[in-house]
This record gives sequence, structure tokens and C-alpha cells, in this order.
Amino acid sequence: MREEIQGLDGFYATPTGLVAARLLRDRLRAFWPALPGQCVLGLGYASPFLRLWRAEAARCVAVVPPHLPPWRWPRK
Repeated sequence: MREEIQGLDGFYATPTGLVAARLLRDRLRAFWPALPGQCVLGLGYASPFLRLWRAEAARCVAVVPPHLPPWRWPRK
């Protein structure tokens, strides 16, 4: 599983991955346009997308279930 997560970082650096990330961000932002003062919980490997609400939410928390290995996402 760790190799799959490491592969995600490489995938999101490709042109296709950049488009996929933009589409995911757009869909998430359309679904939850504004969350001022709210607590936001991301399940799984949600850390890159929690940045969408970091400036306005009271807090953003990422939780990875125990059956998935923890992975530190690069800060970009």
C-alpha cells in the first residue's frame, strides 16, 4: 500500500494528475463552498484537499484508518 501512496505523489505531478487534482478540488469546493468556523474532517488520504478550507475553518483534521499505512504528504 505504501508504494501505491508514493505513486500518488508521482501521479499528481503529471499533466493528467494535475487535471484530476483540479477536478477533485473543484468538485469538493462546489459541494462545500464555504466552511467558516467549522471543523473539517478528512478520512483516508485527504490531507492535500483539506488545504481548501484551512484558511477559513476552525480546524482541519485528517484521519487515516488503521488498516491504511500512514503517509506524510509533501508540502507544496
